[in-house]
Amino acid sequence: MLKRFYLFSAAAFVFFSEQNVYAQSSSVQTSEQLNSELRSLEEFSDIAVIQRKYLQKTERFEAFGSVLTSLNSQLFSIFGVNATLGYHFNERFALEANFLFSADSKRGFTKGLEDDYFISTTDLITPESYLGLHLRWSPVYGKISLRSRTINPFEVYFTVGGGVTGTDDGQSAPTLHLGVGQFYPLSKNMTFRWGLGLNTFQATSKGANPKDITAYMLHLSGGVSWYFPFTEAR
Repeated sequence: MLKRFYLFSAAAFVFFSEQNVYAQSSSVQTSEQLNSELRSLEEFSDIAVIQRKYLQKTERFEAFGSVLTSLNSQLFSIFGVNATLGYHFNERFALEANFLFSADSKRGFTKGLEDDYFISTTDLITPESYLGLHLRWSPVYGKISLRSRTINPFEVYFTVGGGVTGTDDGQSAPTLHLGVGQFYPLSKNMTFRWGLGLNTFQATSKGANPKDITAYMLHLSGGVSWYFPFTEAR
């Protein structure tokens, strides 16, 4: 009886030893196969890191103030101020009420014509103010790196709308507005914003032979926006 017990114990020891050796061999084979497959992989060349949006606009108001200059008046330098109050329905769409006031001054050669040749010059139509309502669409969100040290988010937006342009001789003309611009967050509640706007309207020209003409005001603006309610959450 004792002899059979020894024989059974020896057989069991040999069996489990073989199983252990087989398991170790399989583990080594699996590890070598995995390393071989990893070595055959190509380097990841299109890895992108997506960060959370720095400035959230959804269901927030935006107050924007800026200075502007007209780009298409050849006889006069036109400068002004611009004020906008908007509400963001979501991250892409907002509705903005816009008010613009501008004043003109004579350029150097325009003064020269008056002083040297006694020639008085004037624009046929001089816009002085604008009040309108715009739909703003922000389809592009991106980030740029400055000197490979900081990552700065930005957005590109487009505006379309209409309103009324007031001229220096008292006319009020229906106006079509188109615009494009960018803004760069300075904090979670403030951004730097610049834009290029085109206002198109029809009014009666000044001079000896007045007539209805289509006028354009192309203006460049830059300023700061504040978002509220204020938040510190990212």
